[in-house]
Amino acid sequence: MIKRTFPKPRWPLYLLLLIAFLGGCDEDEQALQLAREAAARQAEQNREMARQNRRIAEATKELVVADARARGDLIGVQKDLRADQAEVGRQRDALENERQKIAQERHWDQLLAPALQDFGLLLAVAAALGFCGYLLFGLRKEDVTDQTLGEMLVQELAAEEPLLLPSPSSTPALKYPAQPVIGHAAEDVPGSET
Repeated sequence: MIKRTFPKPRWPLYLLLLIAFLGGCDEDEQALQLAREAAARQAEQNREMARQNRRIAEATKELVVADARARGDLIGVQKDLRADQAEVGRQRDALENERQKIAQERHWDQLLAPALQDFGLLLAVAAALGFCGYLLFGLRKEDVTDQTLGEMLVQELAAEEPLLLPSPSSTPALKYPAQPVIGHAAEDVPGSET
C-alpha cells in the first residue's frame, strides 16, 4: 500500500512572521531574516516533498506496469498449462479406450478359443462316426455291380476258352531254376526241393 505524504503545516512559519512584526526594527531585521530563512527552508522542504511525491508516483506507475506485465505472463502460463492438461487428458482417454478395446478382444479370445477347440473335436468325432457308419452300412448293402462282377470273374476262370482273360495254355507257367543262386541256399529258392 502506498502512503501519501502531505506537506507539513505552515503555521510555524506564520507564527514566526507574526513574532517578527510584533518585535521591533532591530529585532524586525533579525526576525525578518529568521523568517526568510524559515520560509526558504520551508520552500526547500516543499520542493523536496514534491520531488519525493513525483518519484513515488513514477515508482507506483512502474509498479502497476510491472504488475500488469506479470499478470499477463501468469495468464499466458495458465493458458499453456490448461492446454497441456487438456492434451494429457485426451491422451489418457485415448489410452483408456485402447486398453478397453484390448481387454474386450482378450475376453472374446478367451471365449472363442475353447469353443473352436470343442467344435474341432466334434467335427473330428463326427467324421470318424460318419466313416464308421459308411463302412458298416455300405458293406451290408448288396451292390448289384459287385455281384455281377463276381459272377463274370467266376465264369471267366471256369471257362475253357475265356473271353476276357488269356487262356491258361497260351501263357507259360513260371519255372524256377533248379540250381541255387549264388549266395542263397537251396532251401531259400522257391520251387527247389532238397
